[in-house]
Amino acid sequence: MRVAFSGCTLPGAEEPLFTVEPGRMALGLGIHGEPGIAESELPTADAVADLLVDGLLSERPPEHREGERRVAVLLNGLGATKYEELYVVHRRVDARLREEGLVPSHPVVGEQVTSLGMAGLSLTLTFLDDELAGLWAAPALAPAFQRGTLSPPPSRTDDLPAPRTAPVEPGTPASRHAAHHLARALRTAAETVAEQEKRLGDIDAVAGDGDHGIGMRRGTEAAARAAEAALEAGAGAKSLLARAGEAWSERAGGTSGALWGAALSAAGRTLGDAEPVTPETAVRAVRAGLDAVLRLGGARPGDKTLVDAAVPFTERLEERLGGRGGGEGPSRHPGPGSGTPESARPDRGPDIPPHTSDTSAAVRTDRGPGTPDHIPGSVGADRGPGAPEDISVAARVDGDVGGPMDGVAEWVSAAEVATRAAEATADITARLGRARTHGDRSLGTPDAGAVSFALIVTAVAKAMSEPEAASGPPAVTGPEALAVPETVPGARAGHGREARSGTATALVEGEENP
Repeated sequence: MRVAFSGCTLPGAEEPLFTVEPGRMALGLGIHGEPGIAESELPTADAVADLLVDGLLSERPPEHREGERRVAVLLNGLGATKYEELYVVHRRVDARLREEGLVPSHPVVGEQVTSLGMAGLSLTLTFLDDELAGLWAAPALAPAFQRGTLSPPPSRTDDLPAPRTAPVEPGTPASRHAAHHLARALRTAAETVAEQEKRLGDIDAVAGDGDHGIGMRRGTEAAARAAEAALEAGAGAKSLLARAGEAWSERAGGTSGALWGAALSAAGRTLGDAEPVTPETAVRAVRAGLDAVLRLGGARPGDKTLVDAAVPFTERLEERLGGRGGGEGPSRHPGPGSGTPESARPDRGPDIPPHTSDTSAAVRTDRGPGTPDHIPGSVGADRGPGAPEDISVAARVDGDVGGPMDGVAEWVSAAEVATRAAEATADITARLGRARTHGDRSLGTPDAGAVSFALIVTAVAKAMSEPEAASGPPAVTGPEALAVPETVPGARAGHGREARSGTATALVEGEENP
C-alpha cells in the first residue's frame, strides 16, 4: 500500500504525471506513477504508519490468524523520501505489528522499488509460514538487495551466444512489392506517433502511468527500422511483418507493445511470402491482427482500450472491401449478421468474445462541452497547408498506373470510423488495465490506445493516397498497390530503401516463429 506527497516526472517530460497540493497526501497510487485513488490532509508520520498497517491487516488471510505470527516487513521509499523519515515511520509500524501479536521478521527499510523522483513510501507485509520464512531470511546478493553472506560468485563469462534472428526467406517479386508498401506504412506510422508522443502521454497520464506516448514511439520506430532492414534482405510481406512485430514488442514493452507485435505477426502469416496481396487478403490480414489482440488481451468493446477503435475499423473494412467481386470473397471472414455462428469463424479461438456489428455506441458524438471534434492528425482534422480538404479525393490516381484505382476510399472510411470510436471512448469508464482503478477519473478523456490506433490507421490512409517517390515502385495506391504480377519491374527487395539495423529478436509469447 502506497502514499505519495508529490508525483514523478518522466525523463524529458515538462511536468509531473500528477501533482499533490502542499499539505495533502495521495493514497493508493501505482508504482508506475499512476495517481492515487484518494487524497487526504497530510497526517503525522505515526498516522501514516497506522493507515498503512490497518489497510494491510484488513486483508490478513484467515489461515494466518490461527497460530502463525511471523510477518515479513518491507518499508520502501519511492525516490525522494529520506531514510530518516522512513525510519521514523518504521518505528510506529513495528510497534503496531507487535501490538497485534505479530512478529516482524528481518524487516527491510530503504529504497527497493522507486518511482523516479516521487516523494512517498510504500509498506508491504507478507504473512509467512515455515517455507516462506526460510526463503525470506535466506542470504541474497543482487544489485538492489543484499542479505547475509554468500560464496563468491563465479567469474563473469562473455562467451554466451548472442541471440540471432533467423535469416529472411526471400519473398516472390509480388510479395516483395507488397512488403515495400508495408515498410512505407510503418515508417509513416512511426513519424506520426513521434509527432503525437506528448499528447498520447498526456492522455495516458489522466488515469494511467503516462508512458503510452514513449512506448508507442519506441515501438513504431523499432518496427519501421526492422521492416526496412528486412526489405533490404529481400523479405516478403509475411517475413517483414514478423520482423517488425518482434521489434515492436521488444522495444515498446508493456501490454500495447505485445499486442501490436502479435497483431503484425498474425497479419503477416495471413499474407504469406509468395502470393500477391489483394484487397480481400489485406482485409483478412487486418482481421487476423484484431483476433490476435482479442485473444491475447482479452478486451471487449466497451472496455476502453484500443479494441474500441480496432473493432469498428475492421468491420468497416470487411463491409466495404470483403464483398468485392460479386459477393463475399472466398477468403473473407464471415462478419456479424452473416448468418454464420461465431464458432465457425476461421482463426477465432474459444476465448475470443463475439464482436458486435452495432458500433453505434462506440462512435457516439454527443460527448458534451470541451470534447475535441477531431483527434489531432486524424482524418478530418487540420492537416496543415497543402493537405486536401477531403483525403478521399486522393483515392483516384490517374496517369501512369492506367486509370483510377480504388481501395483508398474504403480505408479512409474505416479510419474515420476508428477516429470517431476513439473519440467516443471519452464517455467510457476504464474496465481493464491500470486505468481501471481510476475509472471515473478517465471520463471525459479518450483512451490513449484507441487514439494511437486511430492516428496510425489514419496516417497509413494518407500514405496510401500519396504516389511513391520517383525512386520507389510504380505509383499505385490503395490495397491494390500491394498486388502486382510476379514480373513487375522495380519490385526487387529494398528498392529505394536505406538499410537499417536494430532488428529485435524477441517473439511475443505464444506466437510462432514464421
